[in-house]
Amino acid sequence: MLSDDSSARRGLIRLASLVLQPIAVAGYMGLPSVTASGHTGERAISAAIALVEQAAKPIAIWGLPKLLSTSATSITVAYPNQPPVEIPANGRFFTEASSVLFILITLGEQIDQLLANLYNEDDMLLAMACDAAAAAAMSAAGAQCRQSCQRALARRGLQMGTPYSPGCQVFPLTVQQQIFTLLTPASIGVSLSKECLMHPAKSVTNIAPVAANLPAWTQQLNPCKLCSLRRSCTYKMVRG
Repeated sequence: MLSDDSSARRGLIRLASLVLQPIAVAGYMGLPSVTASGHTGERAISAAIALVEQAAKPIAIWGLPKLLSTSATSITVAYPNQPPVEIPANGRFFTEASSVLFILITLGEQIDQLLANLYNEDDMLLAMACDAAAAAAMSAAGAQCRQSCQRALARRGLQMGTPYSPGCQVFPLTVQQQIFTLLTPASIGVSLSKECLMHPAKSVTNIAPVAANLPAWTQQLNPCKLCSLRRSCTYKMVRG
């Protein structure tokens, strides 16, 4: 979990094994609910959950640099005795923060290998179910990680605001480059392409404001409300 040492600014979070629910996997497949008992779709979901729970190795890294300044187009952060890093952003979401929490979560390489093998074997139903199960696992790992961070920050007397991901209307996708300079993703086997896509694919980054007393709106804002696809999103009820 996030270190309780108030001087600690970077670290590793080992996440617990994931337990997936069929209804969550069905949601990521675009199904309204789990199908009738014994149906082919239900069997595929059950098989996918077993495969993904075995393959997923969830782990996360975090960094907590100080927030130096904000503007309409950027935030600037820095670790002690290190040069500042300017990050393109809508800075108004961080104006009340004293620090910024960066998190990178991955399910590991085995998930990518599992999905590649299933698609190559042309078992499309099981492959799609496993892809959905991996998305549900990513959501569960993200929730577990954020809850761990909130508890640890609370023990430091700090509050964590709503986390945002690169590619939303707060941060452009290119912010992945700055995140990779602030964290050590190679230590958990994550790399970044020139298109700012992560490998393994089932990886996600979050950025959240942190302070002793954050305004309520910074803790309660639903990032989905900032998304241009919010009216048509299939996954709004199962967002990770």
